[in-house]
Amino acid sequence: MNEKSHPKSAITILECIIRDRGVGYLWRGLTPRMIEGIFSGGVLLSSKELIHSFLSDFVSPLVLQRVGVTIPNSAIGFVSGAGGGMAQALIMGPTSLIVTACVSANQQDGTPKSAFRVAQSI
Repeated sequence: MNEKSHPKSAITILECIIRDRGVGYLWRGLTPRMIEGIFSGGVLLSSKELIHSFLSDFVSPLVLQRVGVTIPNSAIGFVSGAGGGMAQALIMGPTSLIVTACVSANQQDGTPKSAFRVAQSI
């Protein structure tokens, strides 16, 4: 295998993209990805905070009262973060499909396509 058909490193790939397509190509599809990022971060943080509040304000006092054991804050934080990540993956999975389809559709003929139109065609 030669280096032209199989670049060996991320730096080499980056150099090839910039040389062949220009620096602007690195940000192609930025708008749909930014919109996805806004919602993705919102889903992650809001669901993590909801889970954290539920565990801290309801579950932990109940466990202390009935079992006599305090749930450590680190365990509550870990479970909250994991739950937030799962909610993010569950809710944002279809959105990632639409974003990828938008970027692909825009690259095919160079004409921008709306996420709504792309979602209708999927």
